[in-house]
Amino acid sequence: MNLDRFDLNLLVAFEALMTEGQVTRAARRLHITQPALSSALARLRTAFNDQLFVKDGKSMRPTLRARELDAPIREVLEKVRHAVGRPSFRPETSAVTVRIATSDDLELTLISKVLKRLRTAAPSIKLAIRRVAGVFELPAEELASGVLDMAIGPFPQNAHQPSGLSGVIVSAPLYVDQLVCVAREKHPTIKRTLSQAQFLEASHVVVYYPPGGMGIVDQLLLQRGGQRRKVAMEVPHFMTAVFAVGQSDLLASVNSRIANHLRRQAGVRVFPFPFESPKMNYGLYWHGRQTADPAHTWLREVIIGAAEN
Repeated sequence: MNLDRFDLNLLVAFEALMTEGQVTRAARRLHITQPALSSALARLRTAFNDQLFVKDGKSMRPTLRARELDAPIREVLEKVRHAVGRPSFRPETSAVTVRIATSDDLELTLISKVLKRLRTAAPSIKLAIRRVAGVFELPAEELASGVLDMAIGPFPQNAHQPSGLSGVIVSAPLYVDQLVCVAREKHPTIKRTLSQAQFLEASHVVVYYPPGGMGIVDQLLLQRGGQRRKVAMEVPHFMTAVFAVGQSDLLASVNSRIANHLRRQAGVRVFPFPFESPKMNYGLYWHGRQTADPAHTWLREVIIGAAEN
């Protein structure tokens, strides 16, 4: 490829197509016509000698070559944008969309606080919340490709830099939480305390996300000599588990923030987890190329402040 003759604006078109997955939406994102973007795609295909995007219904599916180019092209564009400077960020007038991956308990206990702050200080900023693939699975590839702007959760500390990804995943600690158990307020056998024997004798509603696996509680019990919970119901949401407990004689093991947040509404009592369990370190994660972005920086500060309160 002769860079002297290559139009760098084509990289912007590539980025828009990767992000939007559709010619019409990508053209709208760039404020150009659909034929103009189709022309840019044709030039991209010639330049890289690859189809890059293949029509799949109403969407455009990236080829393997396009996926390989995605992260390097985004990094190049980010460096160019940083080099030429950006207009100063004003939260009261900004209309950016920020894509965050997290779990349902954090949507309630943390994101709701963030939203309250945004509605006052930055009413035109839009949050697009996505569900993480697994409660403890950092979506590193999505952060590296730009599909996600941030991720929040108790992700393992060694998940910051997966092999094969360009750039680095950065994190900031938010808070430390722990497991607790919930039982309905008028439970027939569990009153003031919850013993290990009562825990093992009771039936449980368990949170498996993704489904079909083993939760952290199952792993802890197996390490204690193969002990198991009596599972009466499996759900993919922490909120569902807490409310299900309030309407039954089941127990659930969840983090303390969601348990205490829903305690009154669900009609449950919160007990210390009866076995020794590790602390859960919740953090905010993003790709390093966005560290200096003023809008990203401002929202990170809002999220960190909401987590502290």
